[in-house]
Amino acid sequence: MKSLDYKIYKELGRSYLQDAKNSIKNIISKPIRTLTLAAMLGVYACSGSGNDNENNIGGGTVYECNNNQDDDGDALVDYPADPGCSSATDNNEYNAVNNPPVALSSITNVNPSNQYHPGYVHPGNTVTVDSSASYDPDGDPIAKENYLVAKPAGSGYVLGYLGNTDEVFFTPDVQSATEPYTLEARIFDSSLLTDSAFVDVLAVNNNAPVADAGPNQFTSVGIPVLIDGSNSSDSDGSIIECKFTFEDNGQVYTETPTSAPDGLFDCKIQHTFFTTNTNCRDPPSCINYGWKVDLQVKDDDSANSNINTAYVRVDP
Repeated sequence: MKSLDYKIYKELGRSYLQDAKNSIKNIISKPIRTLTLAAMLGVYACSGSGNDNENNIGGGTVYECNNNQDDDGDALVDYPADPGCSSATDNNEYNAVNNPPVALSSITNVNPSNQYHPGYVHPGNTVTVDSSASYDPDGDPIAKENYLVAKPAGSGYVLGYLGNTDEVFFTPDVQSATEPYTLEARIFDSSLLTDSAFVDVLAVNNNAPVADAGPNQFTSVGIPVLIDGSNSSDSDGSIIECKFTFEDNGQVYTETPTSAPDGLFDCKIQHTFFTTNTNCRDPPSCINYGWKVDLQVKDDDSANSNINTAYVRVDP
């Protein structure tokens, strides 16, 4: 015969079981509670497996899991072979979509400078082509290769590989206004995705500068006169030297941007004549009288002008 205690425990058990069933019916009958229950079960399934601690119950660090999803919101996903849900440092993640690198290349320097004609250089100039601005959107390391892929007719350059540096130094050897030298900067990322940037270099022959010694003048013995060559010009560069030669005493005066005896590079010089000269220099027209002053100028590509002459009549 079963004891009274047993009967009491049995009835209590039936009561608890019925309460649990009623609670479950109430939960299922309400959509919001159903969603809450599903979410709790999902959390339990992940954290309880021992393989997914991404959502740490109680508010811990969010870890990345090997579920091909961005669990921690940093635009990366876990490697498939990673155990998952175990690294708070995310050092075992990768970008699921690998973007190719971006190649950028440009002329950064020409020596002598081509500032007066930026669209082209001259044969013999040293041209620097730089691809250091190239980058990879994913932050992957990149490698570089440089190639000469086209050249004008008559060039002695061999098409092909030029090196793997950021900068390529290049000296055009022939001129052409229509056929450029073409340099390619080819960029690779760690997955060997690639991009290329191309730079065209036109090399055109240098125009010689034009000397202008200024107008004919007259003065008297012992009175200085200004010889003005500042109207000399260079159509595709700049003048870097002015050289005056004076017929009366054979003096040669030369000035450059870094060496001007009178302190200023302006292609001007004052000269004092101590001997008279009123002779006609071009009979029978006799347009020019007196001493000759010859001027020759040099441009930044080392080309010399023709000589231009001014005449100075010197009276007693």
